Amino acid sequence: MHILPYNLDKQLPYYKGEVMSDRTGQRLDNYRLIRLLGFGSFGEVYLAEHIYHKNIVAIKVLQQLTDSELPGFLNEARTIRLKHPHIVQVLDFGVDHRIAFIVMDYAPNGTLRQRHPKGTQVPLETVVLYIKQIASALQYAHSEHVIHRDVKPENLLLGPNDEVLVSDFGIAMIARSARSQSLLEMAGTIAYMAPEQLQGRPQIASDQYALGIIAYEWLCGERPFNGTAIEVATQHVLTAPSPLHIKIPSISSDIEQVVLSALAKDPQSRFPDVQSFAIALEQAYNSQFHQPELTSSFPLNKMRPPLSIPSISLEQNVASTLPISARPLQTSISNIPQPSTANFNIGAPAIEEPTPSIVNNPISRVNQIPLLLAFSKSAQLLSQRKFNIHLKYFLLLVILIVSLLGATFFYLLHSNQQLPLNITNIEKDATLHIDQARKALPNDPSTALRQLSQAQLDLKHLQGISLNSEQLRQFSDLQSKFVSITKTAITSYNQQGAIVPLAAAGPCVNVTNSPLDSGTTETQANILAVIQNEKYKQFFYAVGTDQKLYRLNDQRSLVNKISAVQDVLVQAVVSDGQRLVALASRPEDNSYALHLLLPNDDGTLKDAGTATVDQKYMQNDLVPQFVAAWGQDVYVILTSKTAPNTADMIHYKISGDNQWEKATPVNATLSISNTLVSVAAFPDGRLFLLYSNGIVQTLPFANGGNLTPIGVVIQSTIPVPLSATAADFSPTSAVPTPGTQGVQAKSFLSVPGASMLATGLIDSDNAPHLFILDKDHFRVIDLKVAQEAAMTATVTPSASPTSSTGNGNGGTGGGTVSTGSGTQLSMTLVRQYTSANLLAVMKSAVADPRGTSLYLLTQSAQSNATPGLISIDMHQQNDQQSACASS
Repeated sequence: MHILPYNLDKQLPYYKGEVMSDRTGQRLDNYRLIRLLGFGSFGEVYLAEHIYHKNIVAIKVLQQLTDSELPGFLNEARTIRLKHPHIVQVLDFGVDHRIAFIVMDYAPNGTLRQRHPKGTQVPLETVVLYIKQIASALQYAHSEHVIHRDVKPENLLLGPNDEVLVSDFGIAMIARSARSQSLLEMAGTIAYMAPEQLQGRPQIASDQYALGIIAYEWLCGERPFNGTAIEVATQHVLTAPSPLHIKIPSISSDIEQVVLSALAKDPQSRFPDVQSFAIALEQAYNSQFHQPELTSSFPLNKMRPPLSIPSISLEQNVASTLPISARPLQTSISNIPQPSTANFNIGAPAIEEPTPSIVNNPISRVNQIPLLLAFSKSAQLLSQRKFNIHLKYFLLLVILIVSLLGATFFYLLHSNQQLPLNITNIEKDATLHIDQARKALPNDPSTALRQLSQAQLDLKHLQGISLNSEQLRQFSDLQSKFVSITKTAITSYNQQGAIVPLAAAGPCVNVTNSPLDSGTTETQANILAVIQNEKYKQFFYAVGTDQKLYRLNDQRSLVNKISAVQDVLVQAVVSDGQRLVALASRPEDNSYALHLLLPNDDGTLKDAGTATVDQKYMQNDLVPQFVAAWGQDVYVILTSKTAPNTADMIHYKISGDNQWEKATPVNATLSISNTLVSVAAFPDGRLFLLYSNGIVQTLPFANGGNLTPIGVVIQSTIPVPLSATAADFSPTSAVPTPGTQGVQAKSFLSVPGASMLATGLIDSDNAPHLFILDKDHFRVIDLKVAQEAAMTATVTPSASPTSSTGNGNGGTGGGTVSTGSGTQLSMTLVRQYTSANLLAVMKSAVADPRGTSLYLLTQSAQSNATPGLISIDMHQQNDQQSACASS
């Protein structure tokens, strides 16, 4: 990444031959771009601010994607959420008008490329410290089966305390999956690419190779390979790096061996993992300078030494190790060798000890002249000897290369003779994995899918090999069995996890998709609401990106700005099915109010009254941010930027004649554990709170006082959806393996990718449902209160959030909830609705007032990223769910 100065002038730098466009001041989804931080081959990086949360972030804006590129971006983007002290946290990702972007923590101290520009030699102690931190981050990512693919100084940032933060995990992969890059654009990356990665086969060891290149560059001030992009790529594959002692004579052989071992051409010849590389480097450093007890048992002498021309050390029996021509003459005759006894044959000492007679008999300066002539001739002979030795090793190297080429040719020529044995072994391994998958399938489809993934690797070895007719028949049978069992395993996994892959047509006709048009409003829908009038006719409304409220007509176009709130900015809007409540603000006087909106017969809205949020509730930097409603209860949540773990709640009531009650609203202080991102209401005064870390808690509201939310415990496991359906799977597609971020039964509810909550009464069971929108896995999780557990269950205080009662009693809905220490709400999974296409970007959700459907405001990957209205039928029968699971 190229970093720009803090203050940008009007003359922007050239980028790919053109003046780069500056998006400063523009808005991407919910983020406002403040200033340009830098640019690179994948796009620009901006300092940005969330328009609601007001937190400062860094946004990498990728190039505009086509319709065919968008699904690839979304599928890859959801895999890069890694949490580690030395990894830049990815906070969000999205697509706005086909502009893809990644939201990350902002690292204020720049990159290690800025700290150490090209050509800079970094002190060894600093290099060891850097490598240790970077390797720790990479090792964690590798344990999560994520390869970085683009480790380079430009992607190594410095945090607030100068700690190293690895950034851009998966971004190179995401960008390249969306479009091809020229070698020129990839030049900065090619310098750090492993041979196998250049050949299209990146693996975990590729990141270690890139880190080895960085260590080499930091130690000596230059990369091991230089030239054009093609020349550098060729050198990566064919040329051994120059030994470090040639560039840094003072470097220890142990440190050189560690770095060059990480740069081995064969991935198997590098360290077992990147952490071992860092440990070995630190061990070599400690051995050279500090000599403490070794911190690692990894033996340096077990490393495979890199191929290089060895240095020649002449055996000497003289006092000094300086070259002969550089040694000062000594006046003592004892330091001058006798010419008659010097022997310069290969393998003999370079200079022999003087005879005792010479040592014991002094001579004059005149008699030293012949000795000096002989001394000079000795130096010439030594130089000639060095040349002969280098020539000898050069010839040996040529012979070795010719031998390797010959052996390779012989292997390629005769390798077909070993194929029957190889094929037999591969078939046995694949058959074993398939049989193990079949046994695990009834009770553990997750294990079955992992076994099938191993079987697929075995079968890939047989592809591209010339098989005889019998071998081809066996391979075909094995492939068919593998595909059949894999599809069954996918279906079984979905059924056990209550996962319903959504489809617009086919056996699972449970969803409709209606694209939304901005009409003449020049804005896009951002928040969805739906109500029905007294004649049971439904009307849809949306808050646009301009924070104005619009009605949607029958053609799903935004029309008729709602006049009752046209002079204010709508922050949020909720519905109880019969009416809308809009939380609006006036920026000119920093005032907030709740607008009660009722539908007319034609769908227009009339203002039934306004409830002003009293300024006394907005002390200590508190600002109204969320509104939730169920029936006659309306809740406003105020949060503070300066005190993120505290919030206030104001409880308003609507009278039976659709007017705000005259009584003073009830105010309570909430003790929250993290930043709130969404709030939803249940009957009888219960709220659900979603935090930025994905934890969901519940709050039984009491009339005043201080309240602490309590935990939500899941009775049944919530597994992560697979990346493919049974209908989509083919022998050429990868076996979808289960993720590790599922919620286990009897554990507290936490969905790291959750972005929003919604609630609704579903008439099929006449019970309120909680919906969680998970953007990481493109799903909607449908939950309801576990009937068998009523509403309470006692747990140990150390394992559960605690709660303290206020003044008065809060209702619960479905049972009694104690708000004392050590209580929890028990819920169970109903279904999971998932689709990487239809649910690519979920902005808002609202339940059907008739209790039959769930409506989602989304952006579809197949409709030019235009917002769409998704309707999910909530009345699936069990047999239909089975059909959906296999679709």
